Amino acid sequence: MTSADIAASLRTPEENAQDFDTDLHQGLTSQKAAHILERDGPNQLEKPPKPTLFMLFVMQLTGFVIIL
Repeated sequence: MTSADIAASLRTPEENAQDFDTDLHQGLTSQKAAHILERDGPNQLEKPPKPTLFMLFVMQLTGFVIIL
């Protein structure tokens, strides 16, 4: 989270709507939403990589029950 994100969270919704050029009652236009999607990409987190077979093997060997 950047300082701009934190600053935006402390402001009133009206101030943020004015800065982001949107309307609080109607929301974004389809054109504006498409522009933001093109500029920023989809609003989703990246999936973490799956562990390799070697890492799965090592995790099995270092398990609590195996160490006992």
